Amino acid sequence: MNLTEEQIEKLTQILQRVQMARRELDALIGDHYLAQRVNIVGVHFTPLAAAVEKLRWAEAQWRELSQELFGAERASPANH
Repeated sequence: MNLTEEQIEKLTQILQRVQMARRELDALIGDHYLAQRVNIVGVHFTPLAAAVEKLRWAEAQWRELSQELFGAERASPANH
């Protein structure tokens, strides 16, 4: 499969966003897990929401690129 430079750039952006969100979630969960009192409920909503939004963006971009590359029938994330 030959990808255009635009498609390669889009894949790179998606990967970077997913990695950034994963690091943020790891930090949020890890910081609270390692605290003296283990209380995951203490995770602040705003940073958590920002990480989730990055994942939503990456999922939407992945779907769009998948449709472009493979057609509508393979665009569902469940097929990847």
